[in-house]
Amino acid sequence: MAKASHVYKLAKDIRRYHELGLTTYDAESECNWVPCGLGYWMAAHFMWNPELDDDELVADFCKKAFKRAAKPMRRIIDRWARGERFSQRTLALSLRDLQEAYRLESDEKVRKRLDHFAMYLHWLRLWHRYHHLSQRTEFGKLIVEPKLVIEAAREWTIFTRRVYDTGIVHVYPILFTGWFKRRLNSLFQIRGLNPKMVNSWKHERTDIPTPDEVKRLLANDAMAFANVHAVEIAWKQYSTDLVPLVKYIPQINEKYATVKRSPLFVEHGMHYFIARAGEVFELKLQPQSGHRIKGHWVVRDARTGAVIA
Repeated sequence: MAKASHVYKLAKDIRRYHELGLTTYDAESECNWVPCGLGYWMAAHFMWNPELDDDELVADFCKKAFKRAAKPMRRIIDRWARGERFSQRTLALSLRDLQEAYRLESDEKVRKRLDHFAMYLHWLRLWHRYHHLSQRTEFGKLIVEPKLVIEAAREWTIFTRRVYDTGIVHVYPILFTGWFKRRLNSLFQIRGLNPKMVNSWKHERTDIPTPDEVKRLLANDAMAFANVHAVEIAWKQYSTDLVPLVKYIPQINEKYATVKRSPLFVEHGMHYFIARAGEVFELKLQPQSGHRIKGHWVVRDARTGAVIA
């Protein structure tokens, strides 16, 4: 997602820029209203006052935009803001939260906003399906029949065009620039694929999904992910700053004082030599570069174990 979807980091960055003396912030924004709309709104507020509380701003937005559905919608937004990886887990959780939001709020204006979220999640589901089916083995072979990949790409492309005029995602670069072929690279590797057929999908339908259709899509999407064991991540923050252990375990100094110092141990070994009776030979030990020899060496009779030198 674009930076505007990571609203808490966006707020932190703007504050930092202000502390450094920045007076002008020139940023590019487009549509992408569902994942990024809140970030655009928050950025406008922080441009005027970087000291605003980001948590309070998000709460205010959710309350005004979603009313009684604010709580489940906040959960969706927070997952995106934390940058949780897009997966079956996050998609399943978002679908369940959105269903709860519909149950909580009947206001028509709010439900139209929820419809946009439902369309966006359906768009993600279609992309997730194509991405999964279009995987290839290490030898470049599709893991499923090519026709399944083609059909998944077709569904996603058609729906992408249908939401063009909603602004929920930035459709133009997705469908009408080089991004399209790069993103569907696995599709275009299918032998015998007709590029003209693929391009025709972009114009097959231009009607925006109706509220009734959106309702059906959400129900089907939720059903498709009903068996996904999706859990929330308990987020914790850890610092990489080293601190003395004694700060957290004061008694460790006393306990450590009773520990006997271990002798330095690097290497040990046993070497066998065969010689004729009475033969004199010289043993020379040469350590590797950066090493030294310091230890106890003995020569034993291999048959009796008796020390002979």
